[in-house]
Amino acid sequence: MIIFLFLISFSVFASSDPLEDHIIDASFSVFVMDCQSDIKLVDYYELYDLDPSYKYNMTGETVEELVDEFINRSLLFSKPRGQLFKKWKSHFSNEVKFVKNINFGPQHDDFGFSLPNNCKVKTLLKALNPYQNGKGVFVDKELWDRLDVISKAGAISNYLINLDYIFLLKKKSTIYTRYLNALISSNSFEAIQDIKLKSHLLKTIGYDYLYFMGIFFDVKSFDLFSEGELKYARILPVPFELRGFDYFQEVLISNIKGMKISYLVGKTIDNRKRNTFVFRDVNIISQCSGEYAIPDVSVNMVLKLKKNKFIFQRLYSQSLQFQGRFVNHIYEENGKLILPISLNPQSSNNVQEITYCN
Repeated sequence: MIIFLFLISFSVFASSDPLEDHIIDASFSVFVMDCQSDIKLVDYYELYDLDPSYKYNMTGETVEELVDEFINRSLLFSKPRGQLFKKWKSHFSNEVKFVKNINFGPQHDDFGFSLPNNCKVKTLLKALNPYQNGKGVFVDKELWDRLDVISKAGAISNYLINLDYIFLLKKKSTIYTRYLNALISSNSFEAIQDIKLKSHLLKTIGYDYLYFMGIFFDVKSFDLFSEGELKYARILPVPFELRGFDYFQEVLISNIKGMKISYLVGKTIDNRKRNTFVFRDVNIISQCSGEYAIPDVSVNMVLKLKKNKFIFQRLYSQSLQFQGRFVNHIYEENGKLILPISLNPQSSNNVQEITYCN
């Protein structure tokens, strides 16, 4: 009964909105560059106007279409963050309140440019956590009505990015996320899919994780060889805010059919010698690994990386037997598992039996 209640409570907890569990005394603003006859989102001015090699290149015709296109690009750039943006999309329309003649107060943010003549940076909206009492998005209606659909959609995508960046990561400035917003919407989007550029960008912005090869890595420790092969990285747990999604601490082994292992958080993948590395205290959690069903016991596994895929080499254990005889290691040969069997029967009570897969 206790286990049953725990599972119910965890399911409800995991499916909740992480913003509901991170209500902090914080807010952020979205800004526009108002040059009298021309007004646009500051995010776009900072990137496209100051560096004309970058150009906006999303193709939707309405605000809704452009926001959806931004979310789809975000899913490609960082699937977990894109999923959060998709989950939060309705927050803007649910929380928005258009106001007139409002003074949002001082602009507590960072700007890395000088103002052109006859131009001012103005606050378009101020956002609060959507789970605080009352409305969570206050928008200057006069400024909003002057914006084109591109800047309106960009303001909403800025809002989605900063729900994560300000409220969950507890950052203070939006200067980096304004850049990210414009970059994802630009002609350089395909270029930033390169894993080296992506990891550098996430590290510079101040994010904590990079999702790569089905694993959450500490972006600060993440390092690659020049051709993009993983060199070194520390493994992180599934982030708290993503535990209601289908993310698990497990990896698929590419050269043994069906083999899947779970791993310990805090371990590192150290591929600096480009040979093999050891995953200690991992468990084989797949029902079948090739032709064998291997019990879920802790093993030390030697793996190799090839094109950023995990290649099984061998494993060591003191807890396995096959047909009643001790198996202290298993190795791979031509895509099959080979089980060298001891001549002596295993008498320990702590061993478990490897069987053939049905």
